[in-house]
Amino acid sequence: MKKYLSLIGMILMCLCLVSCKGDESPGQEEPTEEISANYIYDDTAILVTMDTGEETITFQNVETGLRYTLGYDGVTHFNDKYGSAMSAKQVKCGVVADITFDKSEKKLLSLNVSSEYFVYSDIVFEEFIKKDAKILLLNEEYKLDDFLVISDGNMNMDKLELCKGDTISVCGKDHTVYSITLQKGHGYLRLENDEYFIGGWIEVGNKIIRSVTEDMLLTVPEGSYEVLISNEGITGIKSVTIGRNQEVTLDLGDIDVEKKYGNVLFVLNPSDAELFVDGAKVDAGAPVSMEYGIHQLICRADGYDTMSSYIKVGEPSASVTLTLTQSEDAEDDDEDEKDEESSEKTSESSSESSSETSSESSSESSSESSSQTSSENSSESTSENSSESSSETGSTGTSSGTASTEAKVYVDGPEGTEIYVDGSYVGIAPISFAKPEGSIVITLRKTGFQTRNYTIQLENDKKDVHYSFSDLIEIGQ
Repeated sequence: MKKYLSLIGMILMCLCLVSCKGDESPGQEEPTEEISANYIYDDTAILVTMDTGEETITFQNVETGLRYTLGYDGVTHFNDKYGSAMSAKQVKCGVVADITFDKSEKKLLSLNVSSEYFVYSDIVFEEFIKKDAKILLLNEEYKLDDFLVISDGNMNMDKLELCKGDTISVCGKDHTVYSITLQKGHGYLRLENDEYFIGGWIEVGNKIIRSVTEDMLLTVPEGSYEVLISNEGITGIKSVTIGRNQEVTLDLGDIDVEKKYGNVLFVLNPSDAELFVDGAKVDAGAPVSMEYGIHQLICRADGYDTMSSYIKVGEPSASVTLTLTQSEDAEDDDEDEKDEESSEKTSESSSESSSETSSESSSESSSESSSQTSSENSSESTSENSSESSSETGSTGTSSGTASTEAKVYVDGPEGTEIYVDGSYVGIAPISFAKPEGSIVITLRKTGFQTRNYTIQLENDKKDVHYSFSDLIEIGQ
């Protein structure tokens, strides 16, 4: 009997052990599954910046604007919007991608460029419109997302740092732009030994045509250009290459500033016509000595239409023929004179008798009324013009004893930086200048630091505006 009882006890113990093991196994596996599920994430995000040296990518969630940085390695899968595999070096900043990553290790597992978002490349930037709320792309207005990303691929940029003429790529969905990436930026061109050319003109490729001012600093898109500079008949051509954020100095000291002249022989039809060169009358009977460059010509004669044209002098000698066209009024006058002569004799006696009686009274009355009207009009016109003139004078502060009411732009910082407005030097910050209406480019420069541009849109609201920009980055950092 005891043997049976002990056998039954052993069986029950075995059953208990089996039951306990069956309960313990699921309990151990379940926490492992939860950890795995909690740390593998997916997201739709913008590639903000990429560091290929450190093998890291900074992303921004398209809906919340939340940013985070993930590492990647040779195991990370990269695919373009068509699902084809690509390398990490082929990934471009600014695109929107569907990604998966391990949160615990901050490691990117896969990246698939989204096909739901458009990408427009090689767009020449003009400016933001309607208080930076929109941008014009392909002749259509696109809204800017509240979390708009702007970068050059290596670092974030402010909207104001984009300059007219920069080349950008744009990523968005429907009619909303989510990111702008700088493809080609701009650099700066300074002139040296330019004393003779101040007041003349500088042309950089077909990008920029500007009047030369003292200590000017031009903002020029990246690239290589032929620079044409001229003043008072002297012309020089230089080659220059502008790199992104680089300042290039162009020395004009080797341009021959000796004035050159060409002798121009004018042939006038009719021969008794008068000729004016740059507003001054000249004798067309002999060759006219003219400086190399562009000059205005005006030729006129009685009974002919006045001709106005331009001539470019660039050779030691030249011949120019100017032929005037007889005016229609002159032809009509000839016919009228013949008609008047034939009818003059028949109408002479009758016109004399009528003119003596009727014209005397009518001329008196018309004279009074016309002189009164013209006097009133003249008075009104004069008073209006004078009030406008005094108003304008007062607004600029040039009127004696009148304080200036002109709005100003104040650049408060960074202190000690050179300030340029549309390329023209205005002084050292902190500084102020008259507030224009529209878009201007403020350039900040300091020796040993990277020059930086800001495009500012100003309204005609007669209110002062203040700007304090970020400190410039030291060269070499």
